[in-house]
Amino acid sequence: MKIDKLILLNAIIFFALGIGFALYGPLMMNAFGMLDFAEADGGIYWFTASFARLIGAALFGYGLLLWAISDLPSSGALSAPKKRKLYLALLLGNILGLYVAITQQWQVWINLAGWLTIGVFSIFVLGYAFALARKTD
Repeated sequence: MKIDKLILLNAIIFFALGIGFALYGPLMMNAFGMLDFAEADGGIYWFTASFARLIGAALFGYGLLLWAISDLPSSGALSAPKKRKLYLALLLGNILGLYVAITQQWQVWINLAGWLTIGVFSIFVLGYAFALARKTD
């Protein structure tokens, strides 16, 4: 897969998740089993829902940013060192996401949504690591 397509796929997934969390925060959190915990105390539910919506807004913005830069690697606008910086930034961001997803799946979520999250971050980590390992022009 070309790096442009990988960045665009990353943008689409984060954009969609951003909309999901921003508009349907409680439903999205329920997919990860978080509302079972939050419903134990009515006040915690609203804090959980508002945090999910905040995360949704951040994911939405990150998705838009990725969409805006998705064609940069093949446009010739970036030198090889700048491409490496871009790929490294995307790799490190997704490594952190993968680390958090693994720890949360192991300790908190323990469900299908957690495994899907690990799978998505794994694909992006492998793709960006491959792009970084390749010799750029």
